[in-house]
Amino acid sequence: MKAYILADFKNEHNFSFQIRRYLKGYLQSIKDEEIDDLNKADYVISYYSDYNRTLLLNLLSTEIKFKVFAFIDENDLNLKSENLVLDSTALSIYKKASEVLVLSNFEKEVLKSNGVDENKIKIVSFSLTEYECKYKESFLSSYQLDENKDIVFSFGSFKDNSDFHLFEELCKNMPDKVFMYFGLNDREKLKKSLQDRLFLSRNIYYFNYLPFELYDSMLLHISSVLLVSKIVSYPTVLLDLLNRNIPIIKNETINMKGILTESNSKTCSSYKDFYLTLEKLKKRK
Repeated sequence: MKAYILADFKNEHNFSFQIRRYLKGYLQSIKDEEIDDLNKADYVISYYSDYNRTLLLNLLSTEIKFKVFAFIDENDLNLKSENLVLDSTALSIYKKASEVLVLSNFEKEVLKSNGVDENKIKIVSFSLTEYECKYKESFLSSYQLDENKDIVFSFGSFKDNSDFHLFEELCKNMPDKVFMYFGLNDREKLKKSLQDRLFLSRNIYYFNYLPFELYDSMLLHISSVLLVSKIVSYPTVLLDLLNRNIPIIKNETINMKGILTESNSKTCSSYKDFYLTLEKLKKRK
């Protein structure tokens, strides 16, 4: 069958480029063909995100079939609810999709509990073995980083003050490490705090996004990944980190059960836990 990938290849504000790689890999694994003409496609395949939301909603009023890669994150959840209740817009898209692709049984159960038909939820394993990225730009030279430094990579967005303060304290008290944070922040007060306080330290870099040309090079040079937020996005970034055995230190999150486990990541419950775990990690060779 022929598929049209709905993903912005050069959207500078997220990892759409990298997500698109995985969707291409998925199509190759099921032997479907990617085409550039929507009118000639048998179906559309996409990842539900802020960027794709309006485009996917437009498909609801058409007869075009579409598959959606679902990862239960801030784009899906009704954050005002204490339970894992899907946002009404996300739910309407998942219910209309011909197939919903998930990474683990955890996402499948969340979708089922919100009323999505179990028969169209499919647990998949993404592979990039047949796809090689051509972008090999240097991450270190672009940000003028010392190759002998431990680089701690963080991404996503701060959702509450405790997450921000935890990150801030770790950065200030570990001057021998370089902390790099990529991600938009929803709360202006947190963003202002980052600018006014974190930027006073020489070991902190904060950017709204990571250019797609630097993504592969970044994976080669970071020492570890720090996830302090309780809701984490960019699932295929997590897959890349796991595939490369990059140490992941995380908070107790609500949306990664089944993907990040105690066997492939370290969960920390306090500042002391985070500090001691990061301190033990050595620079990757």
